[in-house]
Amino acid sequence: MVTELGKIFRKLRIDNGQILKDMADVLNISSAQLSSVENGKRKPQRKMIEGIISAYHLDGHQQHKLWDAFDETRKEITISLNSASGRRRDMGLALARQFDGLSSAQVDEILSILHRNREE
Repeated sequence: MVTELGKIFRKLRIDNGQILKDMADVLNISSAQLSSVENGKRKPQRKMIEGIISAYHLDGHQQHKLWDAFDETRKEITISLNSASGRRRDMGLALARQFDGLSSAQVDEILSILHRNREE
């Protein structure tokens, strides 16, 4: 099933007059890998998103839309707390423990903080 991220990749590629191989070469990945991401069969890597932003000089709005689509593809994440300070470690663990119990208002507040930080 094609994801929103796949649609964005494909539109960006077509808008730039590129075939799959062209964009794959820009991102230093195989055409098969890019095709799998476009078709929702493979999860993209963070460096792929960063590569798109850099190579295609996306503005703030386009970057935000791309990161949101990337976030939607992720069903599970891993956060390394090995080098985190005590407070950051505590925050990560508290969020993980309370994740399912957060109210809609709390989720909105956290997202607002995080989106603000992403744009700075």
